[in-house]
Amino acid sequence: EFESLAPSNRQCTSLTSCNVAEFELIPPTATSDRYCATVSICTPDEFQVRVPSSTSDRVCIPITMCGSNEFKARPPTCERTCLLMTSCNDAEFETKDPTATTDRQCATVNNCTESEFESVAP
Repeated sequence: EFESLAPSNRQCTSLTSCNVAEFELIPPTATSDRYCATVSICTPDEFQVRVPSSTSDRVCIPITMCGSNEFKARPPTCERTCLLMTSCNDAEFETKDPTATTDRQCATVNNCTESEFESVAP
């Protein structure tokens, strides 16, 4: 409880209790109530680096955004790692397109022998 009036005719009031979606931002004193604040929620472009407690807020930081020539190597439940996409060289062809979460796959182009001819171009 805390004092809500001057000591001449003291009145006491029950302290506020923070609910499960709140944390104690300012603790109570003998003459003031505790102040509760709403726990932050990470956005889809952030991930949590510290869980909330009864006296501290959740801490979220932005997820690394991958470039157009990169793919996401880890899901956004933690810091994202972006890796460069594989580039097929002149002796290879693309067998699987890259996506936001998978790399491009390449395979070696077949070379015709002297006893063969190219019936389908790569």
